[in-house]
Amino acid sequence: MLDLDDLVNRVVNPDIRPLVKEAHRCYATGAARAAIVLTWTAVCADLIYKIEVLKEEGEADARAVVQDVERAQQPGETDAYMRCGHSLVGRSAQDRPTHAKPSLHSPPPGR
Repeated sequence: MLDLDDLVNRVVNPDIRPLVKEAHRCYATGAARAAIVLTWTAVCADLIYKIEVLKEEGEADARAVVQDVERAQQPGETDAYMRCGHSLVGRSAQDRPTHAKPSLHSPPPGR
């Protein structure tokens, strides 16, 4: 069985890795709720990154999703934000805590 530390170090995206490391630290110290929120944020940020890569490679369906994400990232776009979250992760968006919403923005570089 793989050690959780090893799995954290296997995160490919360097912008996402700090979120995953922080989630691991929270988990290791018993802050389960914070670990869940940070993990969910990392998953959403990684999905957005991967969809942007697909768009750059010419994937037509990805172009529409990226446009939805960009619209949802605008201030005051609550409805677009909620639709975007549901379309990004399907059923799991319905199952996550309603009080823990990722920002849909990538983490700042060097974080």
